Amino acid sequence: MTDQQRQLLRAEFDQRAQKGPSLDARHPGLMEKVYRRMQAQPQDRFLDLGCGSGWAARRLALIAKDGLAVGVDVSDEMVRLARRLSVEIENLMFVTGAADEIPWQEDFFTLVFSGDSAFYWPDPAPAAREIFRVMTPGGRLFVLNTFFRDNPFWERWQSVYRLPVVLKSAAEWADVFAEAGFEAVETTQVTDETPVEADFQPNEWYASPEEKAEFRRLGALLIEAAKPVHAASPPPGDAKPALTVLK
Repeated sequence: MTDQQRQLLRAEFDQRAQKGPSLDARHPGLMEKVYRRMQAQPQDRFLDLGCGSGWAARRLALIAKDGLAVGVDVSDEMVRLARRLSVEIENLMFVTGAADEIPWQEDFFTLVFSGDSAFYWPDPAPAAREIFRVMTPGGRLFVLNTFFRDNPFWERWQSVYRLPVVLKSAAEWADVFAEAGFEAVETTQVTDETPVEADFQPNEWYASPEEKAEFRRLGALLIEAAKPVHAASPPPGDAKPALTVLK
């Protein structure tokens, strides 16, 4: 990531630190499925990459009560906000960093999550390699994207983003992590059966409650992968993982 790209991201998310709902608030049923899929354990060392206000890190820190949760975000203001909202959780900390320059030692995190952040990485390949570096052998990765090529709303959403975003299909995202050395790479569309909020108002993302319900029915993209137990293992071959729908 260049200095200019980093500054653009930081400025955008410094502004967002003052407003806007978090992903779990917008799609609660979706995130509950993702949490269950993670199967976090009390001893886990958890990384939330692109943590925003820290909503996922707080949730996982309470589960990993004998471990540690770390939130990393490119925005100083987001990190400050996350810290203010998390002062009562002792095994949780937040630091400033980027996906391709994670300020942590190698082979440390047993569980890594990134929610609606990956499509902001200017070049996903070095970010995937950096995530691989900081994960412990056998560690598991979960990357959730609502913006991806298989989402029928992608063309409209792409015009809404104020920053450049990376558009990839499920198969292309899987390739990014397979080429970085991860194994057992799977893609899943996670649905959300939660009814659309009664006070819904049309916005730049959804023109009607029916559109929001349609997105929830189709689902967001979840990429799962694992770092090989023997970190020197070669990357997986050319097999393309199937896209399934998690009900």
